[in-house]
Amino acid sequence: MLLEPFPLASVERAVERYAQAIEAHRASARLPAPGDVPEPRTRARVARLRADHDLFRLSIEQLAWFLAIVREEDHGGHRQALGQYGRLVCEAMRRHLAEESALPGPARTAGKG
Repeated sequence: MLLEPFPLASVERAVERYAQAIEAHRASARLPAPGDVPEPRTRARVARLRADHDLFRLSIEQLAWFLAIVREEDHGGHRQALGQYGRLVCEAMRRHLAEESALPGPARTAGKG
């Protein structure tokens, strides 16, 4: 069962839903400008978290690139590459969300980021 391939349409839908979830987070995140945060460590974290939002846009593009390869030549190696990259993006997003939610209230909700 685990070695049976998922239909390509299911893989495409999963990638699309994940891309939409990332974009929804990017659109709804509320982070201040780093200069508006007085505490230096929190300011650095906010700057990194804001930069993450740009990197996640690149991650979506990279997922689409891997998916295009799978569409062109659907075999296990290409699916594995797509899956491994997807897992990296998922873990990066999990850590990002945990760090974002651990920010002090005003640093988490001020401004738009």
